Amino acid sequence: MQGETPFIPSMNTTTEHTEDTESTKPRRSRAFARRLLEAFFATWWGPVVAWWATALVHLAVCVFAPPLRIVGFILVVATGVALLLATLAAAVAWLRALGTHRWKRAAVQFVLGILSIPVFAVGAVVAAFAGRTFALAVAPQSVSRTVSIRDGDDAPPFSVRFTPSHPFLAEYDRCIVFPSGKRIGIWPDTGGGGPFAVYRLASGEYYLVCGLDFDWVRFDCRVNPENETVETMRGDSWIAIPDGTKAVTGGSSRSICVETGHGEKTVGGGVPVGDSLEGRTFLGLAHPDGRFESGGTDPLADTPDGLDAVEESIPGGDSFASKTFLGTILTNETFAPATHPATP
Repeated sequence: MQGETPFIPSMNTTTEHTEDTESTKPRRSRAFARRLLEAFFATWWGPVVAWWATALVHLAVCVFAPPLRIVGFILVVATGVALLLATLAAAVAWLRALGTHRWKRAAVQFVLGILSIPVFAVGAVVAAFAGRTFALAVAPQSVSRTVSIRDGDDAPPFSVRFTPSHPFLAEYDRCIVFPSGKRIGIWPDTGGGGPFAVYRLASGEYYLVCGLDFDWVRFDCRVNPENETVETMRGDSWIAIPDGTKAVTGGSSRSICVETGHGEKTVGGGVPVGDSLEGRTFLGLAHPDGRFESGGTDPLADTPDGLDAVEESIPGGDSFASKTFLGTILTNETFAPATHPATP
């Protein structure tokens, strides 16, 4: 027909369709969020499921966060804030149910909320225990504490590192760390060892003693920062702890048993203690939490110098005056009798 303009299809239909599709994406996202929020407030189980999902994520983060140090701390805080928001949202949902006179729903949400408190508390304790155990197994250095020994204004001559060996009890693996990075393991603290009292000896070496309140966990050692050696006192002798020692696991009055990277071995010999402790100067206390408390009261101030300072500070009077050495109980559950009985 004349006078009519023929219809010509647009060549930009694809572009227009794409633009329409892209413009509807925000609307669809908002609609989905609105439906999700309506489901959250419209059902009795919505706030409960949302809260427990957030709580489980928070507990899981608490388990795996300790080895991550600062990153783990940030994750714990972030999930903790999310859990707080979920708690507020659940409270709003309960108040909304009360406001709309939905008593049954409000009662169910209230009961579930109250029951969630003890359950979450138990979960938090389990997560804390599991997190500490995980950190000790995977990255014990992340929970260890290093105490730098201070002697005046000079650089620290050495450090004492405390690594927890139990998730919560005050039990530690301990080692001496020199500035070069060399480490020598010493006696572990199985409980009651407390801080080290640190002294500077007249020879320039350092004397460390712990377990001042409990003689059965007492440990005395002498550290030479110049030669990077550590000795432990057994009986009336200083016995050198070999290089590469991970821990001292036992001993007698004349020897020690040490754990190395090549297994366990017994070390004997040593040099007499004699008057090596005379003229000592008290520097402070090295605490397992990483603090070095300079100065203060000398724990051995009321005891004489020398070996008598160690013997007389241990209670028991003369009950050990007449003793006979019979042998050594080894870690492989065997008894090694003495070749000839000795009275150290």
